Amino acid sequence: MSYPKIFLMSRWEINILNVIVSGGRDTYKPSEDTLLLASNISSLVVNADVVFDVGTGSGVLAILASKSDVYTVAIDISIDTLYDAYKNICRNNVDKNMDIILGDALESIRHEIDGVVVISNPPYLPGIHNLKDDHLYISGSQGIEVASKIAWWISKCPGGTGYIILSSYSNLELFRKILENLGLRYEIVDKMVLNGETLFLYKIEK
Repeated sequence: MSYPKIFLMSRWEINILNVIVSGGRDTYKPSEDTLLLASNISSLVVNADVVFDVGTGSGVLAILASKSDVYTVAIDISIDTLYDAYKNICRNNVDKNMDIILGDALESIRHEIDGVVVISNPPYLPGIHNLKDDHLYISGSQGIEVASKIAWWISKCPGGTGYIILSSYSNLELFRKILENLGLRYEIVDKMVLNGETLFLYKIEK
């Protein structure tokens, strides 16, 4: 299976729903998948006590969540990416209502939390990491590895809901089986059709 070629710029800047963010080669530039989740943010986090943005990248989703007056934690596995996210958070004046954490998915977050909403536009293309920038797009052999880590955490959480972007390129059948085995319910709450690809916004919960 082949995917569209992706060309990386050294520095970029973009406006997503009136939030201006910038980044470099180590930070994913928001695209259609970001917009699919971003356009739903305000309704998804309205009743949350805390929001975790997993794989925050530029921080744009975390910033939008924080602008809904919800305490938000931006998480990423890359320190260089978190540096870009921190600058964008400060630039958009939401730093007093946010924290940032360096970590792999939610591994550093305890499970005993109520009122949690997890949002994530993770890497979702299947493949092997051969190049330095592959981690921005490739999740693993099935394209669901990061999403599955989030699902496992939610299955252990007493009161949590997750909203995760996945692609028709991802192994969605396997992901749904994993959710069922974890005792999680799921539904597709929104989607976006592109040329040769469909993006899905999954809602998962107990």
